[in-house]
Amino acid sequence: MSRYFVVYKYGSVVFFNMGRRERDECLKLARSFTKTPIAVPCTDDYRVMVRPGMEGWAEFAADHVVLKRLDLNNISVIGTVLAQTVALEHHELKVDNMIEIFSGLNKTTEETGEMDISKARLFKLVAENNNTLTELVTRMRLLGRSDTAWQYSQYDKVWSGLRADFELEERFDHLDYKLNLIQTQSKFYLEILQNRKSDTLEWIIIVLISMEICVSLYDMYSKLG
Repeated sequence: MSRYFVVYKYGSVVFFNMGRRERDECLKLARSFTKTPIAVPCTDDYRVMVRPGMEGWAEFAADHVVLKRLDLNNISVIGTVLAQTVALEHHELKVDNMIEIFSGLNKTTEETGEMDISKARLFKLVAENNNTLTELVTRMRLLGRSDTAWQYSQYDKVWSGLRADFELEERFDHLDYKLNLIQTQSKFYLEILQNRKSDTLEWIIIVLISMEICVSLYDMYSKLG
């Protein structure tokens, strides 16, 4: 059976019928083209069985799919779904980490009444949150549809079946809810920072006015003296 090595622009790599040594060599090659390789990447295994004599085009089981033929179109469809599911897992872990950060921040704010996070750190979290949603929708095309599945009904069955098996739509909805939650909390703390800035400006204005009054009083005293 032929072997395939498929690389996706959002960082996922999918192997078909390749041994451990070959996979390691291909990963080494792929990492040479990345700026910041992930130290511990997310991985998943999925069996693809080929049965030329079967009546239908594809049959799905709990942990594998049986195909009538493994052609390049099936490689494209299966590879895309597998690439999306591991990339989605990576973003799920990132978002869960952001949730933990805000959970700790909320607890500290509740106990002390103070916001224990720097402006730069908060801005980075906001940017990371925005970039995550952009990555999911535009680069990964998680809500889109495979061109192959769009054109051919038999490949659409494979596409739809795999997406259902890996619960991509449900996982995206859950992740989108978390991203909106982070966005709401970020807005709250950004407003606090803005209010702090406004308070600082008000105090600066008060000090300047006080200094101007003092100077005026000094001038008046000097003239009277």
